[in-house]
Amino acid sequence: IFSKLVFSDLELTKSAMEACEFKQTVRKRLLDDMIRATVSASGEDWAVLVLDEFTIKVVSSACKMSEIMDAGVSLVEDLIKKREPNPGFPGIYYICPTPRTINALIHDFQDEKRPMYSAAHVFLSSKIQPAQLEAIKAAPKLLKRLKTLKELNLELLLSEERSFTIGHADSIELLYSSGADRGPQYDFEVASIATRLTTLFATLHEFPSIRFQAPAPEP
Repeated sequence: IFSKLVFSDLELTKSAMEACEFKQTVRKRLLDDMIRATVSASGEDWAVLVLDEFTIKVVSSACKMSEIMDAGVSLVEDLIKKREPNPGFPGIYYICPTPRTINALIHDFQDEKRPMYSAAHVFLSSKIQPAQLEAIKAAPKLLKRLKTLKELNLELLLSEERSFTIGHADSIELLYSSGADRGPQYDFEVASIATRLTTLFATLHEFPSIRFQAPAPEP
């Protein structure tokens, strides 16, 4: 059913959209549910926030840097870029669960004598695939430092108080152009859009009705 979301009429109830300011809801999930809760539970005053290429955009679309710092973050770092170890601070990772980001997470704790951070609190922007979960399970040095592993299910970009995008600027051409090829790239694009829309429903606590045109029978 997820592969059909891109073609669907998505019915969010009017009451749900009127009951909350969308941006405030997203900000609360990032600042309160993820950062403040983790810093408080760790017993530390500060933590390092580690983001990837997409989650940097998610956070910057919802929060000001001053708000992030006020929540208990001393430093914001890019997971993929070269960083200096900060073993005196826990690391809060908010990342998309891709092979590249999971490998980078594992690499941060390969040196037991000089880990990147004192602990790893990992929040995933969407559902993790079994292969990436197995890679984490197979990394004993990371597991020693891993204190949190949660699916935050937040993978969208805010544009206004109640509007958002999903960061797929080329989707219309890829999916609907006359030369669109229904191959692996097409399927990947549809699945990625569906995943990001699903995180919207998780954020709003909605279970939408989905209507789509049934495919034509094969000859």
